[in-house]
Amino acid sequence: MRGPRVLLGLASCAVCCQLVGGDHAHTPGEHAAHLIQQAQISAAPALTAAVNWANAAGVDVDATGATAAAQVRAIADLNLLSEVAAFAGSSLAKVDSDWKAHMASSELDVSNLLTAFRLAEEAGVPEDELQTAWSLVRTEILQQVKTAKYAVQTSVTPVTADRLAHAILAGHQVGVDAAELEAARVEFRGVLAGCVTGTDMALLELAVEHAGMARVAVPSPLVEWAAAQGALVEANRWSADDRQRLPDFLGALARATELGLPASAERTEVQTKATSCATSLLNEVLARKPSQPSTAYVTEFLEALVFAQKANVDSSQWIAASTQIQALGAAYLQEKLANDPNDHGKLGKAFEVGVLARVPGIDAKRAEYNAGLHSRLASAQRAIVSSPTAAGMEELAQAIALTHKLAHNADLLESARQAYAQALVGPFSASDVPFVKLAVEFASVARAKVPDSIMNWPSAESAVESALALPVEEDARNSQTLQQALLLVAQVGLPDTPQVTALRSRVRSGSTASLDEVLAKEGSMTLLELMPELAIVVELAKAAGTPTATAQAAASSLLTQVLAGDRNDASALVQAFDLASAVGVSQVEEKRAALQSDLQKKLVGAKAAAAGSGSVAAIEALARSIQVAHKLGLPIAEVESARATYAEQLQGDFSASDMAFVESAADFASLARVSVPGTVATWMVALDSLRAALNSPSEDAGALNALIQAIAACDAAGVPSMGELDVARATAKALATAGMAQATAQSGAVVALAMDAAVMAGIKEADILSGQAVLRSQ
Repeated sequence: MRGPRVLLGLASCAVCCQLVGGDHAHTPGEHAAHLIQQAQISAAPALTAAVNWANAAGVDVDATGATAAAQVRAIADLNLLSEVAAFAGSSLAKVDSDWKAHMASSELDVSNLLTAFRLAEEAGVPEDELQTAWSLVRTEILQQVKTAKYAVQTSVTPVTADRLAHAILAGHQVGVDAAELEAARVEFRGVLAGCVTGTDMALLELAVEHAGMARVAVPSPLVEWAAAQGALVEANRWSADDRQRLPDFLGALARATELGLPASAERTEVQTKATSCATSLLNEVLARKPSQPSTAYVTEFLEALVFAQKANVDSSQWIAASTQIQALGAAYLQEKLANDPNDHGKLGKAFEVGVLARVPGIDAKRAEYNAGLHSRLASAQRAIVSSPTAAGMEELAQAIALTHKLAHNADLLESARQAYAQALVGPFSASDVPFVKLAVEFASVARAKVPDSIMNWPSAESAVESALALPVEEDARNSQTLQQALLLVAQVGLPDTPQVTALRSRVRSGSTASLDEVLAKEGSMTLLELMPELAIVVELAKAAGTPTATAQAAASSLLTQVLAGDRNDASALVQAFDLASAVGVSQVEEKRAALQSDLQKKLVGAKAAAAGSGSVAAIEALARSIQVAHKLGLPIAEVESARATYAEQLQGDFSASDMAFVESAADFASLARVSVPGTVATWMVALDSLRAALNSPSEDAGALNALIQAIAACDAAGVPSMGELDVARATAKALATAGMAQATAQSGAVVALAMDAAVMAGIKEADILSGQAVLRSQ
């Protein structure tokens, strides 16, 4: 069993070798020391976490977790073993032998050196040895800074600038003399300054990129120059045959021109590609000119023409194309005016194309069109004021829409919309339904407001037409569709058109059957249970004009049952009264008034019973009384007075013995439509979290965390101490103690493994005893 442990330590040691660089052959003792360090890394976090959780759960760590706490402290000091010091010292020696060769590399990187020095210092390498090595490193890097600075003074190239930036960074990391570093930075600033007037774009990109490394501010234009040059370099990778890249070519060139970027080979190449690409695109678009112009083609033509101008295509080419586009634009406008007089989208595009194509006389054509459109709007408005017709409403709506989009005149539009809205005021009869349907349909075009009373007439009429189109012989199967259409007619108030009358006739026999079918269920269900179905068929019977005697008897019986039952059931009471009113049950209002009187007395009694009682039953009764009083229309002043009494019961200094009442009052507050005070609401949330945490299985990951957080939330909210909190605290302590014991056992095993490997690897007994003494002393 011991062999694999040692092999594991030898394998993991390769990781630490990488910290200091190179290939270093460690002694068995050094490998064992590294394994001890791995024990420190793996065991300490688990122990520390266990102790922290124990503290959070209120466990007395000094009394019950002394072993765990001692192991945490001892493991933290394992690096005092002498073999660790020997290992770190030999690592530093290895770096010392190789570092000059490393300093001569293309990029100075002292991170490995810094890691080695830190490890050596922590492991106890003598201070004088460290200082000697550190002085040597600093001297060598200072020489590198000076050499790099001289190289830049001799010749500014991307290579010398890169070397100087890395040397400055290394010098800063090891603390080279500040004056020497500033002198080097002056040279780097000179490199950046030269880029402002220079033409070496590669140097520009590198200098801007490495300025942060050298801790030098970049002049404002250079950052944008470097980005623009980078865009040119990127664009130069694309093919001139890729027309989709043409906007990118032109964008990169435009940005370079905007910033005054110096000429470069990349910029010249991108310009050549852009010109070639734009020429190819223009020729291709010209070659497929259609006999009949279209919006898509004209737009594409204009885009190609603009690209050609921007890409410096020979002027003779795009001027010839411009003449063709003018003729095409004029023909396009004429075609749209003749064939799409009411399509403001197409007309607007046609005028836009005419302007872009510089069609001769385009401004005069637009002015003439606008004047004609205003005249058309005024004429349509006069016709509607004089005699509203469906065709006239459509014409006015189209004129309004065109004027709004193409020849906007606020005064004319406001007047026209008022005329349109006035024509929709009514009153309307059955013969007006076709007019209303079309006028409502075009109201959105005219942007005119439609009265709510007729807003849904078109949808109701469409539903009627669809229902009547169903085969008569299939009415039994389609009864639901027919009934829904008729109910919609009733809901929106659609007049009795011939179509509505025909539908009502087809539904009437079915509605009688539906009512009889629902009432037939009374043997197996009470009328109260049948109330939802009964309400639907009664509404249908009323819409169909079915005699209501049977429905009246059922509704009256239902109301009697509800009144004799639970008078806290606000929903049932409201539905029963609404149903009875709908079918004309006699003395409904007298019964409603009697109920309201009883409810008023009940509300007064509930207020008196709940005030200061601290009774769960009393506060629930008050909440239900308030709800029924609100639903059944009791005077608002009395309802609000009861709510004020309810709210007072949620105020005060509550103790643990009051919590059952407080929770019930908070739960029923929504019935009474009363706001729960912020403190009480916070208590409820905290208690919900606590109960959820208590109900979670203790073996679940995160159970202890959730429980401790829930207890903390209750304490922070000031929840009065109660049995559930005591149970939660005891549970948290038990879970934390068990977790700490488990972590202690596991960490002990890890430390034993490390010591076992040390013995097998041949560490001197005196050193192991020394390490054990450290453990015992903590």
